[in-house]
Amino acid sequence: MQDTESLGMEVLAIDPAFQWVVVLNEKGETLAHVYSDEFTARKKVGKGTEERLGAVDTVLLKAASQAEKWYGSMNFILLAYRKTKVMLMHSKRRGVYLAARIPASAAAERLYLKVKPVLDKSKTPGS
Repeated sequence: MQDTESLGMEVLAIDPAFQWVVVLNEKGETLAHVYSDEFTARKKVGKGTEERLGAVDTVLLKAASQAEKWYGSMNFILLAYRKTKVMLMHSKRRGVYLAARIPASAAAERLYLKVKPVLDKSKTPGS
């Protein structure tokens, strides 16, 4: 849990556009959920809702990865809502999925380029 929370905090600190980061295992179970200072005072998502959303996120990422043989490796999936965006990413080196909320006006491609080095880092020994 410590390692996944520190991963979430590291991604959150990359750019102020990141509002929260959820780290999920390959089953869609939430391992860590970290919030920016702006979001710490907000009401947190309930555990049942968090688990359902995590399962949906991992299904979307796994389904999209099936097209990699035609299109090359997937960088991220972007869910664009009226008021916000959610980036879904996979770290093969760390064996986790990430969901990150960003503002609707944020440039996801630019943010991904900042996050990629963190996703590509191996787990630290002993974690």
